[in-house]
Amino acid sequence: MKGGRLVAVLLLLAGAAGAQPKGKRNAVSHKPFALASSGVVVQYERYLAERWSALAGLGARRAAREDFRSVTLSFVSEGRFWLSRRDWASDYRGMAGPYLSVAADAARTSVTYVPTDRDVGAAWRIQESLRFGNRFVIWNLQEITPAASLDVIHDIDEQGRLAPGTRTTLGLDFTVGWVF
Repeated sequence: MKGGRLVAVLLLLAGAAGAQPKGKRNAVSHKPFALASSGVVVQYERYLAERWSALAGLGARRAAREDFRSVTLSFVSEGRFWLSRRDWASDYRGMAGPYLSVAADAARTSVTYVPTDRDVGAAWRIQESLRFGNRFVIWNLQEITPAASLDVIHDIDEQGRLAPGTRTTLGLDFTVGWVF
């Protein structure tokens, strides 16, 4: 729900900004560290107006072992404000260089007991983040984006058997992809 509000605010700000962005207007990326944990996250980003872009993505992961199976499906959203619109390393101009962003992610994990195919339960994880990152663009095509974040994470049991929990943490993010 908050992610939808974020996108609406970004679209309004983009319309108010009015200026056409310079450089390539699209990016597709993935989080390579998700592959190491039997998962995948794919994201699409669109340059909306000068200095503003919005990102949305989907992810999936399976994790439990032995007698249990777990599947996590996730939705990621982020609004970015580009500070310089220039990669200092390659001099690429557009969706590059340092940025500040607000992100909202939602994920649902379900667990199944395999021998009896019994549903054990499910939980939701809602994550809100403030991020600072930098996008490097190589060969005017390949993008590499590290970021650091301050995250607020809410864990919610779908059936209400466990008390919901909220915690604050520091995070690191890393994506690799292509601008076009």
